[in-house]
Amino acid sequence: MAIPTVFVSSTRVDLADCRKIFDRAMERDNLGAAAGSPVPGGGTALGGILGAAAVWLTTDKAVVEVDEYLNREAFEADMATLIDVEKARIKEALREGYGTYLSNISEHTRKKLEGLRPVDLIEESA
Repeated sequence: MAIPTVFVSSTRVDLADCRKIFDRAMERDNLGAAAGSPVPGGGTALGGILGAAAVWLTTDKAVVEVDEYLNREAFEADMATLIDVEKARIKEALREGYGTYLSNISEHTRKKLEGLRPVDLIEESA
């Protein structure tokens, strides 16, 4: 019976050789080598995926750092402006709310005191 053969990077590899490599790797408890050995290309695919992820993350970090270096001052100025605008808006809302509250208290007090004479107020407190 002929031993199946595969080609990896234009190199002829017998599956029997792959099995020997796998057995040696398992004897040494080297699971990383064992995982990539029995299926030619499997370890390569996993390495490619991990390598691509590492390159992508590194590139992303570099782009973010360059962007921060180039635009940090403008970003901080925009944030300071937005904070100042929001502070002004909150102050105005508080003033309006406080003014409405004082108006309501004044109106309530005026209605309560309407028609009363100073003598009536003295008699109520006694």
